[in-house]
Amino acid sequence: MDRPTLERALQSVAAQTRRPDEILVVSAKGCGHRPLPSELNAIPLRLIEPGQPLQRADAGNALLAAAEGDWLNFLDDDDEFLPNHLQTLAAVVEQDSAGLAVVHSVAEVIDAEGRVRQHLGAPFQRLRQLDCGFIASFGTALFARRLLDEGVALDEHFPILEDMDFWIQCAARGRMHFVDQVTYRYHAADGESGIGLGKHRDAEGIADALRRLRIKWSDLAAEIDASPAQRLLRAQQALQSGEDASALRLLRDLLAELPQDVNVLNLTAVAELRIGALDRAGALLQAALRIAPGQPAIRANLQLVQQKLRARAAEHPGAATQSPPPPSPAPSARSP
Repeated sequence: MDRPTLERALQSVAAQTRRPDEILVVSAKGCGHRPLPSELNAIPLRLIEPGQPLQRADAGNALLAAAEGDWLNFLDDDDEFLPNHLQTLAAVVEQDSAGLAVVHSVAEVIDAEGRVRQHLGAPFQRLRQLDCGFIASFGTALFARRLLDEGVALDEHFPILEDMDFWIQCAARGRMHFVDQVTYRYHAADGESGIGLGKHRDAEGIADALRRLRIKWSDLAAEIDASPAQRLLRAQQALQSGEDASALRLLRDLLAELPQDVNVLNLTAVAELRIGALDRAGALLQAALRIAPGQPAIRANLQLVQQKLRARAAEHPGAATQSPPPPSPAPSARSP
């Protein structure tokens, strides 16, 4: 967009400890881009001028069509590479490129005052593709040109989050390798796309883009929705919303499938506690502690259950006062 930050972005490329073969800049603003030199620190530089304004996806595709390298890397004009970025990612490619599609790293997120707010980036998780940008920023990833020959492209139907759609396409065609190292600086308060920090963040636009992703990738969305992790998340959300009965139905079904899962045992116990089923809650927590003896949250929940059992016994002296009996190795989630 020919913003003042372009100079900073270009200088960060020129300062790489491993030099790229070429630098391409596309004028997404259309006409009137300032002239750029034909090389930068002896790296060939080309300015692509389409003659008309381009949206994010169209601008990216123009770059992809013009690029000649075997491995490519985007860089927004308001962000920057740290000096070790290309060297760090290229080292992975050189070591083992068989079946490799993408190598990605960690970005430090910079706020309007120039402070590092957080670090973003995580290993690829298939079941988080529609709700988590596991690749922190478009520029943190080096990807194989061969993907373009297989039909990978930026989808112009996404005014934002086109990068999430792009990585879903890439992940279906090869390995995603995460390098747990900060190599990128994401100036989240500078961008105007709607996905950064502060006044430019467009929560409504982000929600709409996520909805579009689920529609486009409906098979993946159905797989994610049916996964235990997503069902457990829905149960947590139901408990937080006070929908205890709904949460318990989800959790009992999950527990029937995963009777040794500590998280499922613990959360089901919380739901049973909510409806006053103290004996069942205690049995589930004891089972969880046998699997994870040192888990403080589970111990705290069990103490709460035992307190309530003692209080109930004090109120009804004729009732049994013993602690909950040890559960069977695989407690049934379908008991009444």
